[in-house]
Amino acid sequence: RDRCESVHGFYYHFVDARTGARAWNSEVSSIDTVLFLAGALTAARAYPGTEVDSIAQALYERVEWDWMYAGGPTVSMGWKPEGGFLPYRWSNYDEASLLYLLAIGSPTHPIPPAAWGAVHREIGVYGGHACLVSPPLFTHQFSHLFVDFRNRNDGRFDYWKSSVEATLANRQFCI
Repeated sequence: RDRCESVHGFYYHFVDARTGARAWNSEVSSIDTVLFLAGALTAARAYPGTEVDSIAQALYERVEWDWMYAGGPTVSMGWKPEGGFLPYRWSNYDEASLLYLLAIGSPTHPIPPAAWGAVHREIGVYGGHACLVSPPLFTHQFSHLFVDFRNRNDGRFDYWKSSVEATLANRQFCI
C-alpha cells in the first residue's frame, strides 16, 4: 500500500507500474489523487470495519489538502519537484467538485469552505437546456459517480439538475 510514491499524500499523474515511482516528468496531481481516493473510499464503504476500510481512511487522512491549496483561493492542479506548483488551478466548474468536497471535508488537513464559492460558475444554454458551463460531458457527470447531488443545493446552483440538463444539451448537440 505504500509502494506508490507520493508527496504530502498526493500521487503522481504517471507512475511506474512495477515500482510505484514517479514516471517521466509527471506532476503530483490533485485530481488523479482525488479519483484514486474516491475509489478507495467507495470500496471502504462496501467493506466496513475491514483492512480495506482502515487503509482507505488512512490514505484520505494523510492528504494535505491545505498544502495543495497553496495560498488559495482555489486548489492547484498539481506540483512538480522541479518547479513547484503548476500555474493552473481548479478555478472553473468542472470535474473537480469531488476534489472540493473531499478537501473541505478533510478530518486532518481541510481547506476553507470559501474555496467552494471561489470556483467560477456560469449558466449557459444550448438547445433549450440551461446548465453550468463546462463543455466536456464527463465534467458534469464524474463527481456524480461518488456523490449523490440529488436534492442538494448550495444556495446558488442545483448540480443534479444542471448535470441532467448538460446531458440533454449534449444529446441535442449530437442529434
